[in-house]
Amino acid sequence: MLSSNVKPIKPKQTLTELLADTDSNIYYTLKNSIYPGAKDESIGMVLAYCKAKKYDPIAKPVHIVPMSVKNSQTGGYEYRDVLMPGIASYRIDADRTGLYLGISEPEYGQIITEKLGDIEISYPEWCKITVEKYNPTSGKSSFFSAKEYWKENYATKGKNEITPNAMWAKRPFGQIAKCAEAQAHRKAFPDVLGSRPTFEEMEGKEPKDIIDVTDLVDVGAKITAEQLEIVKNKIILSDSEEIALCNYLKINSLDQMLAKDFAEVIRQLDKKIIKQQKVNSLAINQVFDDNNSLQNA
Repeated sequence: MLSSNVKPIKPKQTLTELLADTDSNIYYTLKNSIYPGAKDESIGMVLAYCKAKKYDPIAKPVHIVPMSVKNSQTGGYEYRDVLMPGIASYRIDADRTGLYLGISEPEYGQIITEKLGDIEISYPEWCKITVEKYNPTSGKSSFFSAKEYWKENYATKGKNEITPNAMWAKRPFGQIAKCAEAQAHRKAFPDVLGSRPTFEEMEGKEPKDIIDVTDLVDVGAKITAEQLEIVKNKIILSDSEEIALCNYLKINSLDQMLAKDFAEVIRQLDKKIIKQQKVNSLAINQVFDDNNSLQNA
């Protein structure tokens, strides 16, 4: 039982409830055009992600990617659908800050022509892109540049291969430009974008090819023991507050928390910890509003 001072929390929607609340035309479009062949569970993940981030799912800000993911319980690898943000989501998030002033045209390094595996290809040695951001403190623009090297980024058509995959072979300039743009956006807006790799950067690669893959959304995976400790150490939970958080997440105990919820819960707890420095206490159940979403701090 929750104590009398704990605000009741509306539980998270189940997949069935979420799909039932979705306009049938939107669902039909997602299922048959934008994400053809995707499972209902994965479509549900897209809808939940877009609802939390206030994205239009029809704009395809995220991608569903079948990926070999390590099972934390068995230690083995299995294929699951994961969600990966697209470069479009970076642009949307940057624009929403009100500080984003645009990006430069891509600058390219020396054009190199060589045979890689089965094909001969011409590609730029590197690409550089600069993001312009308004600095409200100085009243001036700040510039954040990223230079990405083609050889360090391109995806191959298979394991133990050096032949570029179809997309990198077809668009050697466009693909590296997206990688440079993504890195420049992360430099300019680290508090908004974190270290999430984009779909364009990861296309054709495995998670081991990227240093930090903590923000890939593994459908159905639960948090690890280490992540559970992080949650518990972020804030001292009373019994009633822990129950309130579990009720919101629709789980029986915190160790059942899904990995897809971890990053957002931690982000919100961090915001509330900062607020707690200004006020004596803020119950964790106040982190969550009645509209089944995390409050903005």
